[in-house]
Amino acid sequence: MNQDQDKMHPDDLRNLLVFIVLAVVIWVSYDHFLLKPKLEAMQKVQQEKQRQLAEKAQMPGVTNLIADLKPRDQMIRGNRITLENDMLDGSFNLKGARFDDINLKSYFKTVERTEEVHLFSPVGSYHPRYTGFGWVSSDKNIPVPTKDDVWQIAADSPSRTLGAGETVKIFWDNGQGLRFERDLSIDDKYLFTVKQRVINNSGREVTLFPFSLVAQHGLPEDLYGRWIVHEGPIGYIDGELTELSYKKIQDKPLKEVNAAEGWIGMGWPTRHGGYDRPAIERVIVAEEMISVGVPIAAMWFADRQMGPSLIAHGTPEQQAEYLPGILAGGTTWCIGMSEPDAGSDLTALTTFARRDGDRWVVNGQKIWTSFAAV
Repeated sequence: MNQDQDKMHPDDLRNLLVFIVLAVVIWVSYDHFLLKPKLEAMQKVQQEKQRQLAEKAQMPGVTNLIADLKPRDQMIRGNRITLENDMLDGSFNLKGARFDDINLKSYFKTVERTEEVHLFSPVGSYHPRYTGFGWVSSDKNIPVPTKDDVWQIAADSPSRTLGAGETVKIFWDNGQGLRFERDLSIDDKYLFTVKQRVINNSGREVTLFPFSLVAQHGLPEDLYGRWIVHEGPIGYIDGELTELSYKKIQDKPLKEVNAAEGWIGMGWPTRHGGYDRPAIERVIVAEEMISVGVPIAAMWFADRQMGPSLIAHGTPEQQAEYLPGILAGGTTWCIGMSEPDAGSDLTALTTFARRDGDRWVVNGQKIWTSFAAV
């Protein structure tokens, strides 16, 4: 056998060495002359925004959000539930009932392995990221838990710490007969489960809309701005992958991505963009969404009342102007029910409308409405 066949030709070896040298030169040049200035520019923009916020914070009546920022370790304190399994460690914040301290046990920021990679960090630290849950009430006079309320571990809680297979039961009482409860659990890897319920001992009917969120303030701590990896929000909407980089978000903060089909208007006639499904199906879908915390409050009234009212009594011009916005989830509608002497008791309302030629004259007074500020 000719052993020379297994050797690289001198010209090929030379070309390989030239390629390696050029690749290193290109990469170093890109990193130094393009990537580094770009990243520094993005950091300067963020610092300038923080400076402007800090200046506003000195104005009377404006909370100082930037000047009060502290290192992450200093913000992980107070009433917390310790959590740990094979993959994660951290704590659950009983103030606001948030997951805001979760770390990867086997991954570290540096090769010295002195600091774990942080998935979530609390508000008040330099790079907050957290997940939370809550309710919106249809009656502003009904207190619901807020980010400042402190929850308690229930006396009958199966556990007081969160570990693999363990459940912690927490609660908050609004003082008016409503007890808000949550069961928190975690498996042996990365799956968290949160079960919510409300015990109503108030003696009256109460309508609550649950929601859940994952929030991040500012740019991530480990933002590199490299084109070889995506950095930014990701969504799979209407069969298409949508990726928004942080740079695009900075250039154009508001980005809307709408699907061709959704759950709004499923009981409407097809000629008006609906699906002509039975009303009971809409109720089933709504209850399932509420049970898992889907934020449907902003479209609830429009889907259930305003849209059908426009379909039944609106002019073609009104239908063409308002119905598409409702179906797209782009408009929020509210109801003017409450009155000074009636509250939300519909049987005690006194406002009335009187026909005057081709128009209606409304007489009465309304004092507030649910979701008017949404």
